[in-house]
Amino acid sequence: MFSIEEFRASPEAYQQLADIETAIWPDTPRAGAETARADRSHASHAPVYRWVGRRRGATVGFVAFELDAWQRAQGRFHCFAAVHPDFQGQGLGRQLYRFGLRQVRQREGVSELVCDTRADTPRGIRFLEDRGFRLHKTTCQTQLRVADCDLAVHAHWSRRLREAGVRIATMATLQAARPDWFAEYHALLRDFQADMVFPPTPLSQADHWREHAADDAYDPALSFVALVNEEWAAYTSLKRSLADPGFYWTRLTGTRRAFRRQGLAAGLKYAAIEAVQALGGHAIRTDNHPRNPMYRINVQFGFAALPDLLSYVRTVS
Repeated sequence: MFSIEEFRASPEAYQQLADIETAIWPDTPRAGAETARADRSHASHAPVYRWVGRRRGATVGFVAFELDAWQRAQGRFHCFAAVHPDFQGQGLGRQLYRFGLRQVRQREGVSELVCDTRADTPRGIRFLEDRGFRLHKTTCQTQLRVADCDLAVHAHWSRRLREAGVRIATMATLQAARPDWFAEYHALLRDFQADMVFPPTPLSQADHWREHAADDAYDPALSFVALVNEEWAAYTSLKRSLADPGFYWTRLTGTRRAFRRQGLAAGLKYAAIEAVQALGGHAIRTDNHPRNPMYRINVQFGFAALPDLLSYVRTVS
């Protein structure tokens, strides 16, 4: 007997979701606390709707809908459905998706759905295409085995910036020294994000602050800024996995238009890897659009290709 119930938040319930995702993608560490953390952050500006599928008392799948927090538009929802591999092929994902979409449409105006999968999950790709989703973007996913990265080989990036008078500082240092740090941070991100292949919807400084304050994953000691004549010119940030403390994700990297092609992103990459090595980390994972120059920089540092991330969209009438 398969039943669908509204998700009831608890540490145990969140971990059940993480266990399903880990079973689907064993190479990606996931802890329930990370989903709980993301929910708290998202709740600063929009609700998250989630239902779980249960069989014989065990959670075997789930579906979630939340307003897209990147390319924001009224009615644009990010959808994610997952079924444990032991229970796939039985129509459970189809039931969860139909039920969740029907429930969300009763509560919200839904005009477009965005759903992500990976290139190595043909069942997931087929599921989306069968439901009218079309491929929207492909993102190259890469990972560095930190122990294999000899930073001495790449020291020229750091040396070149120092000789040019460029300073790389952590956000922790800048926050302690500059009362106006958030205005600088907001302007920096807004500047370089506007030139992304798929830019986010710009936020006001007040909205950005509200969401930043709710972001438990932000670590100022793992966020770095390149300063040219003390002007904030480029930025990168990492977060540590809660499931595997030696595993790190690159959250965001970018350079202001006026400071590109000066090696700032490579210098920041050097600083980030150096920090992870000092902390005893073993892996850093990142993703980039294939046209983003950062992809080539990552490859130069030894990041190896993983299955691409695929983003699909569907109009809901």
